Amino acid sequence: MGNITSLTPAEIISLHQGRPVTTSLKVAEVFGKQHKDVLRKIEQLDCPSEFTSAHFCAHVENQQVGVTRRDMKHYEMTKDGFMLLVMGFTGKQAMATKIAFINAFNWMAEQLATQRPQPAISLTNDELCTLTWCWRAADRMMEAARSIYPLLEVAEHRDAGRYYSIIHEYPYTLNQARKILADRTRHIQPNTHGDSDWPKLIPHLRREPKAIGW
Repeated sequence: MGNITSLTPAEIISLHQGRPVTTSLKVAEVFGKQHKDVLRKIEQLDCPSEFTSAHFCAHVENQQVGVTRRDMKHYEMTKDGFMLLVMGFTGKQAMATKIAFINAFNWMAEQLATQRPQPAISLTNDELCTLTWCWRAADRMMEAARSIYPLLEVAEHRDAGRYYSIIHEYPYTLNQARKILADRTRHIQPNTHGDSDWPKLIPHLRREPKAIGW
C-alpha cells in the first residue's frame, strides 16, 4: 500500500470540468492494489446507471507498453464515486487512506469555494430560523444514519454503500453549514428573543460538533 502521507491533496485530487475527481490509477497506487482489480470492482458495482454515469467517467488512452502500443483504460471518479468504490476496502491502513482521500476532496472543494465570488445575502430572522431548522433536521437524520448503517452492513443490504457515504461525507458539509448559521445568528439571544423556536435551536447551533439529542 502506498504512503498516503507523502502525497499532497493536489497529487491525489484534480479538477475535471470544475469538479474535484480522482482516478482509478491513483486509487490502485495508494491502496496498493492491481489496477485491473480496481477496474473490475468499478465495473461490478451494483448501483443505478444514473449514479454510475454521474460519478464515473471511463477514459481510454493509447500508450506504449514495451515494444507495442495498447489502449489503456482508466476511470475518473467524483467523491461520491470514490466513497462507494472503497467502502469494502478494510484494514487500519485502508481507513487512514480513505480519510486522507476525503480530506483531499474537501481541500479541493474549499479551494474552489474561495475562487468563486460570494454574493452579499441578507436574510431575515424568520428566514434564518427556517434554515436553522433545516440544518437541525439534517443533523438528527445523520444521527439516525449512523445507527442504521451497522445493521445494513451486517445484512449486506444494497443501501449500505449509500449510508456509508452519508455518514463519512456529509458531517463535513453539515458542520460547515452549522458554522455559517452560527455566525449569521450571533445577534440572536435565545433568552430574550420573541420567537420561541430559537431557545430550542441556538444551543445546538453554537455547540462544538458532537451528537446531542433533545
